[in-house]
Amino acid sequence: MKTLGTPARLFAFLSLLVFQKSFAINTASEGFHLTHGTSMSIPVHNQCKILTNTHATKDYFVPTLNLTGWTTFLSNKPAAVLTKDCRSCKEIKDNGGAWIGSGMYYIDPDGAGANASYVTYCDMTTDGGGWTLVWSNLRGGTNKPTTNLSFYNTTSGSNTPRCSLANGSTSATGANCSLVTGNKEQYNYFVGLDQWNEIGKKQKYMDFMYEWRTDYGKAAAQVAKMALEKFDPFRQYTLNLLNLTNLTGSVAPGLTAYHTGKALTAVDTDVTLGGSSCSAGYSNTPFWYYTCWSGSMTGGGETMGGGYYNGAYWVNSVKAYATDADAATGQAAGNGWYYVREYSTYANCYEHKKLGGATTDGLYTIDPDGPGGNAPFQAYCDMTTDGGGWTRIFRHNIAGGYFASLGAAASANPADPTNNLYSIINKLESFRSHGRFLFRISWPGRAAKNIWYQTSNPTTDVNVAGYYPVSIGATMPEWIGLELGNGTHGAGNSNNSYIDGCNGSCWWYSIGATAAYNGGIPDASSFDGSTSHSSEVNLWVKEIDPPQIYSSCKAIYDAGYAYGNGIYYIDPDGAGNNNPPIPVYCDMTSDGGGWTRVLYHDIAGGYFANGAEANSYNVYNPTATRYSILGKLESFRRSGKLELKIDWPGYAPRNWWTQTSNFTSQAAAGYTAVSIGCSSNFWGGLEFNSSTTSSLADGSVGSGNWFYAIGAYAGWGTPVGLPSCDDMAGSNVGVPKVELWIK
Repeated sequence: MKTLGTPARLFAFLSLLVFQKSFAINTASEGFHLTHGTSMSIPVHNQCKILTNTHATKDYFVPTLNLTGWTTFLSNKPAAVLTKDCRSCKEIKDNGGAWIGSGMYYIDPDGAGANASYVTYCDMTTDGGGWTLVWSNLRGGTNKPTTNLSFYNTTSGSNTPRCSLANGSTSATGANCSLVTGNKEQYNYFVGLDQWNEIGKKQKYMDFMYEWRTDYGKAAAQVAKMALEKFDPFRQYTLNLLNLTNLTGSVAPGLTAYHTGKALTAVDTDVTLGGSSCSAGYSNTPFWYYTCWSGSMTGGGETMGGGYYNGAYWVNSVKAYATDADAATGQAAGNGWYYVREYSTYANCYEHKKLGGATTDGLYTIDPDGPGGNAPFQAYCDMTTDGGGWTRIFRHNIAGGYFASLGAAASANPADPTNNLYSIINKLESFRSHGRFLFRISWPGRAAKNIWYQTSNPTTDVNVAGYYPVSIGATMPEWIGLELGNGTHGAGNSNNSYIDGCNGSCWWYSIGATAAYNGGIPDASSFDGSTSHSSEVNLWVKEIDPPQIYSSCKAIYDAGYAYGNGIYYIDPDGAGNNNPPIPVYCDMTSDGGGWTRVLYHDIAGGYFANGAEANSYNVYNPTATRYSILGKLESFRRSGKLELKIDWPGYAPRNWWTQTSNFTSQAAAGYTAVSIGCSSNFWGGLEFNSSTTSSLADGSVGSGNWFYAIGAYAGWGTPVGLPSCDDMAGSNVGVPKVELWIK
C-alpha cells in the first residue's frame, strides 16, 4: 500500500493544515505544498517570495489563508526552507507564481539591496508575459509622477515608484502607490531608471515593450517590443533601442527612430538643441529629447507644453487627443505604458560568471547582440583565469592548417568553438562595452599574454585607437594593440594575416594567418627572436564593468576610458552634492590629452550678454556656439593650480600655462608658462576684467587692453571678431572663435 511518507514527514505537511478550511491545495485560499528539493514562487498578502525546500526528504505546508498564518510561517520557518524576494514579474511567472494573471504584484528588483519591495503592475500574457511596468501616462490628469523630477530622482534617486491618479489627482506626486490596482488605467506610474537595470538583471540587454491605446477602455492599438541596452550613468542614461518587433499594429514608435541614441534630459539637465529647451517646454518632464520629440510618453505634459496634449504619443506630435481613427497611426495623445523584462540569454561569458554564477571553463550559450538579433549560440568561456568571464572569439591551431583567405578568418566554424580553425571575429562589435573592448591574446604553451583596452575595432580600423595597457607580457616588435592587417600597411602584410599587432609592414601577433611563418604563427620576437612562432593563438574579449562618473576629462583619460575626442559625461563637483553629471567636450589626443573644454565662443552665435552668461551658458550643450562652464572652474583645480590652454580654431598658435588665481573673479597670479605661442599685448595668463562692455576675462595682464578675451560681450577689430594676439592674427584683426581648456 502506498503511503504519503514517514510520520514525521506527514506531520510536517499536515500539522498546519488541520485547522484550516478545506479549499483547493496550492492556492492562496488554502496554502501551498512545498515539495523537498523544489522552489516555489508565492505572491500573497502584498508580498512575493520564492521559497526553496532544501530538505532531502521532508515536504512542508505553507499557510496563506490569512496574513497571520503567512507571517508566522516566515518568522518560524524550518531551517531547510530558504526564502528570497521575487525580483521581477518574469521571475514570478517563471516560478509559477502568476496565478492571478496580469495585475498587481510586489517585487524587489535589487534583492538584498537597500530598496524595499514595492507594488507594480505585471503583464503576464503579452508575448509570453513577465513584463514589469516601469512608466505609464494616461491622457488628462494632474500631478504626474514625472513632473519636476531632477536628473538624480529620474535615475537613482527615485528607486521606489511614484504614482498619481489618472484623472485629476488628490494624491501628491511621489505617493506610496497605494493607488495601484489591477486596473492599469486608474493611475500613472514611474520608477527610476536604475530600477529598470535591476529588473533586467543588469544584463547587457533587456526586453522593452511600449503599449499604446487611443483612450480609456479601448483595445491596444499599437504594441511593439524592442531590445533595450542597459542604462549607463557614464553616458547620461542614453537610450539605446534595437530590433523592433511590432506585436500589434504596424507603425514603428518614434522612440526607435527619433530618441534612440539620445541622453536623458531632466528639469535640471535641460539640453537646449535647435533653440528648444525641451524638458522645460513640456511640463518639466524627463525624456530622451531631441529638438524635441516624436512620440513622447508624456506629450506636452500636464500643463500642455508647446500646445501639445497631455497624454502618451506613439509617434509624431499631432496636437489632439486620440480617437478611434488614430489607432492605425498613433499620431495623437492617448494612454501609454512602458514595460521591461529580463532577457532569457546572457550576452557573453562575463554575464554568465557575474550574474549566473558560472565557475567552470567550457561551452555556454550567449547572445551578444541581444533579443531579436542573431540567434543565440555556443561559445567557449574561460571562467577561471584573469578574473574569468572571457569569451573566446578566435582560435587557430596549425593542426587544422591555415585560413584559406582573410574572409575565412573573419568567420570560421562558428558552431564549433573548439575547432582548430575557429573565428567569430565578425561579431566583435557586439562585444563592445562602454565605448571600447577589453582584449586578451594568448599563445597556449607560453606564459606571456597581453591584456589591454582599445576603442578601435581591428576588423575595420587600420590604425589602433584608444589603446590602454592592462598587463602586457609581449612587447616586441612595436606592440600597440590589434589592427586590420592589410590596411594602411599595404603589401607589407601581403595578405598573410587578417589582423596583426605590428605597427608597421609586418605581421607579428597574427590573428587569422593565411600562411605559415617558420612553420607556425608569428607571435612576438620577444619570445624567441626574429623567427619566433607558435602553434596556437587565442583571442578573447570580456565585458567591462561600468566606469564611475569621473570629475574631468583628465580623470577619464588617466583611468583609461578615453576613446578619442568627443562628448563625455563628468561630475566636476563630485557625486555627493546631488548636482547631475554634465556633458563636456574632451580633447583626448593633443598636448598629452585629458583636456576639458570649459568655454567655446563662435561669434556666429552672437556674444555673451553679461558676466553671468559668460560664467554659465548652455551647460548641457557643449557644442553650442556660445558655451561656458567657467562657474565650475574651481572644481578643476589640482595641487592649488589651474592648468589651462587657450586656442583659436583655424589658427596654429596656442598658449598652455598654469596659474593659481581664478580669473573669473581675480587678477592674474602664480603664472607659469608651459608652451606659449602668443606673447604680445601684455600676455601673462588670464585675469578678471571688471569692464561690463568688453569681456569677463582677458590675458592683457595689468593693462587696460582686453586681448585674449574670454567671455566677450562685444566685437572688436577689422574684421569684427574677438581680440586674440598680434603675434597670431595681426594688429587689430578680430578672430571668429576661441576655446579655453583645463585639465
